[in-house]
Amino acid sequence: MRHHIHRIRQSDQQTKRKWLILLSSITILLIVSLWVIYMRAVVFTGSDKNAKEDVRIGFWPVFKNGLTITGSSLGKAFDNIISDMPAIGRRTTTIENPK
Repeated sequence: MRHHIHRIRQSDQQTKRKWLILLSSITILLIVSLWVIYMRAVVFTGSDKNAKEDVRIGFWPVFKNGLTITGSSLGKAFDNIISDMPAIGRRTTTIENPK
């Protein structure tokens, strides 16, 4: 393993970039896979055994609701930042040097 890492370090920039993209992609896939497995195991469990009907929450509806809530929160945050911009400009003070 050390020899392989040393060989990558000694290679040109294009090879380093290829390895960076490859390893980043593998890491992202691993993290997303673990997240989906976790969500299926913990969040999307069936209802109580004594219940008359099985109520399961689907992955995509929960994902859609999460994106909707996150998008609206980010939209409100950006609206607040933009609406405060003129106020920030009014609060600045100009100091002039005496002659």
